[in-house]
Amino acid sequence: MSRRRALVAAAVLATVGALGVHALLGFPATGVDDADITLVYARHLLEGEGLVFVRGGERVEGFTSPAWMLLSAAAWLTPAPELALRIVSTALCAGVLAAVLTLARLLGGASWLALGVTVAWLAGLPRFYAWGTATLMETPLWAVGIHALALVLGFAAAERLATSHAVRALGLLGAILVAVRPEALAIVPLAIGVAVWNAAPREGGLGAALRRYAPALAAFALAVAALTAWRLVYFGDPLPNTYYAKVSPDRLYNLREGTDYVLRFLRAQPVAAALGAMALIVFARGLALPRRPLPDEAQARRARAAFAVSALALAGLVLPLASGGDHFGSFRFLQPFVPLLVLPLVWLGTTSPAPEARLRARMGATGTLALLLVVTAPLVAASWWRFARGSGIEHEFAVAENGRRLGRLLNAYFPSELRPSVGAVVTGGLALGYDGPVRDLMGLNWRAMGHAPGDRKGERSHAAFHAPTFWTAPPELLTPKLARGRPRDGCDVAGAFERAVLRDIHRTPRFRERYTAGWFPVEGRRMIAFFLESWAREHPLPGLVLLEGAQGDCTRPPPPLGPRRSRAGG
Repeated sequence: MSRRRALVAAAVLATVGALGVHALLGFPATGVDDADITLVYARHLLEGEGLVFVRGGERVEGFTSPAWMLLSAAAWLTPAPELALRIVSTALCAGVLAAVLTLARLLGGASWLALGVTVAWLAGLPRFYAWGTATLMETPLWAVGIHALALVLGFAAAERLATSHAVRALGLLGAILVAVRPEALAIVPLAIGVAVWNAAPREGGLGAALRRYAPALAAFALAVAALTAWRLVYFGDPLPNTYYAKVSPDRLYNLREGTDYVLRFLRAQPVAAALGAMALIVFARGLALPRRPLPDEAQARRARAAFAVSALALAGLVLPLASGGDHFGSFRFLQPFVPLLVLPLVWLGTTSPAPEARLRARMGATGTLALLLVVTAPLVAASWWRFARGSGIEHEFAVAENGRRLGRLLNAYFPSELRPSVGAVVTGGLALGYDGPVRDLMGLNWRAMGHAPGDRKGERSHAAFHAPTFWTAPPELLTPKLARGRPRDGCDVAGAFERAVLRDIHRTPRFRERYTAGWFPVEGRRMIAFFLESWAREHPLPGLVLLEGAQGDCTRPPPPLGPRRSRAGG
């Protein structure tokens, strides 16, 4: 397959995949709520406010990817920023697929069987297309970076890219990826280490190979130092605030959670589990390759390329062990690496050309592909069918859209000079729609809360709430939401999830003394919330109803949340 054909095939696959997942998700008008958080920062940056979550508020890095935040800022310059980001995301996904098809040709030679297997695998990845094109998060940008590293490593190992060019490419990619995802701190040194390992036989040893690739490592280290220095000067922290708010300081806990995350992925995706096992075999063989030269030098070069690709694929499966995974469905952290998993199979299936030659002689290339389609078509269909039954992320788009609507309704109800500070658990869509101050009770966009003491155990990415920090700046309106009926008491206003992640603060005497439940009419419905009582008494508003006495309290213990992880399995 020529480069042009690979690009065309990748563009078709990415477009069809994007349209497919958007159709199954109901063509969402927004991304997920975390994408709205990035859009909030991007909008404020363009407005001259700087990187703040609240206009006039503190500087805080509540977004994970500075590079994606800048792309989001560019999207705000267009009439439809969400559409612009979807187009960019789809183009980036096409770049990922083109890289995989190019590597499949490198590892499988001119084998139509190898290319057919690769195309079939890429066609059956609805979760990759969902995270890559629909959520509007940085996943496709990170995936492009990973696959660009794979291309450089593969072509350098196959000696189709000069070492000097590989060094420059790795240095440039490393410097860029530092600003895309924090995991680059692990992935880029690994990639450079793989390049050194593969180059050792022809450079005269590991020491000589390391010296050749030292400029790439230096460029990466310089980029890390520059980004860290900027963060310390601008935000006061060396890492994004999302790290402090989400990742538990208990490393063993993170390891257990991360292991569970990866195992759930492997159980949910048995084909990916089998491909991961093949990647492990290829990686193990590659470690022994410098000490066990192959008689065929061309085969040795392909083996080194397969080793490099397998190393990156396996790294993707290992990374969540350190962070503990996340709460999103369809395994967001693993999706950027999933397309790579087919490449070790491509190499293993074409290491000996004789069987394929005999098969071609009997059936021809057309017959081989027809047989391949018969075998793989049910697997591809089953993958899309499972996604259609439940992707695990459908509700994330509803959450974002509901947050935006909530913000617009608050704007309509409260006069501009009386807009209260709003405390919420989910804040991206709310902050995008509401013109008043929003306090992120989960700490992602509230520096003091993100850095507050705590073990970060419990609901994944929702375990940073710290009551003493909350009381340093109690919001005037707490966890507003639309309700169908009239609330009976404060426990009807506080949902089970909110009561759990806010550590049941609603039942404490201090909260019951200072807050009261209430509601006000909006668009023929009731918006319920907890009001800071002193503020509500000072600012009477039309239609506002406060639940007096015991009705305004919440004394019942929260009901169990149930196994939310089943949704994360997607």
